Amino acid sequence: MNEKMKKLLAQIAGIQATAKSFMEGETKDVAKAKAELAKVTALQEEFEVEKALYEAEKAKVPDVVDPPKATAKAMADIEKDEKSFNDFVRKSNSAGLSQGSNGAIVPTTIANKIIEQITELSPIVGMATKYYTKGTLEIPVYGTDSGVDSPTGDIAAAYQGTEFTSLTAGQGKFTSIEMKGFSIGSLAVISKKLINNTDIDVTSFVRNKISKAHADKLTRELLLGTVDKMTGAVSTTNVKQLATKTVAGITLDSLIELQLLVPQVYQQGAVWIMNKDVFAAIRKMKDGAGNYVMTQSIAEGFGWSLLGKSVYVDDNMPAATTASGVPVLYGDFSGMALKLAKDVEIQPLIEKYADQNAIGFVGWLEADSKVENNQKIAALKMSV
Repeated sequence: MNEKMKKLLAQIAGIQATAKSFMEGETKDVAKAKAELAKVTALQEEFEVEKALYEAEKAKVPDVVDPPKATAKAMADIEKDEKSFNDFVRKSNSAGLSQGSNGAIVPTTIANKIIEQITELSPIVGMATKYYTKGTLEIPVYGTDSGVDSPTGDIAAAYQGTEFTSLTAGQGKFTSIEMKGFSIGSLAVISKKLINNTDIDVTSFVRNKISKAHADKLTRELLLGTVDKMTGAVSTTNVKQLATKTVAGITLDSLIELQLLVPQVYQQGAVWIMNKDVFAAIRKMKDGAGNYVMTQSIAEGFGWSLLGKSVYVDDNMPAATTASGVPVLYGDFSGMALKLAKDVEIQPLIEKYADQNAIGFVGWLEADSKVENNQKIAALKMSV
């Protein structure tokens, strides 16, 4: 229904209401009611005509037209980039590529595919909030001001109370987290026999290998981080501390308490991420009626579900026996900020693998990660 049809219906409803008012009460005016209703007929006819035109427009099949010149040019650019990268891989010829500090800069179309593949290969990377930029990035983070000499607490609505009394002020403030650019490299070694086989799409092969290596590395860093480098989700300040260092100490009650650490507003996109041994232990847990608490969900493609949320098992997660380890994370992982530079640089290592009749390709990516919102992510932490 378009805007004109909506207006016509509103007019008809208004006229009908007016006509009805003339027929209410002790002094009914039939003549005025009939006069008002007479206006409706013309408006209904206009509405039917407009409706027919609207439905005809919706059903209209657009004519097939040639692709615009911009699209044709984009396709030509993609083909050119693919050829340049193919020559680089097969012949180590970087003439068609720009040069960066870590080797040849991969064309944007190829680099975008690498970034897309990394996101597809790693659910954690896919869930993180991504910022595509180079250099240092300052991300503003909103929080409350708890200073002694200033209003405390977050901004909130409240009843006024008695007339002319002031509201109690709440004051929030913005802080920031700084994200740098750490170089992350991945190595793919390919035999010259494979490169010389023209039936093999070596461009896709190299791209897939580099994407997989970076996806694995970024997943680990987003979860665990590295001292003085990228920061992982386990560093969240939203923690459920256990007084045990065994898998048996992780109870259903402790998992429920962990889940409740994430505010309801962030629960919709929340998931579980856990160590495989913890997964095995929870998989055997039953409720009081003898039902397994972890089930397979049809909605999740028969993936595992715990307390209504999807479960991911990751080998990067620490064992429950690790002192102060975090074997279980829960929350909405858009609370993790991931900065990526879309410029991907690749450097061929020809001489290093010459005695193996192979060529190595090192792919370089600039990245950093931080916990952007601690409320979104909760960690189950074992005792020391």
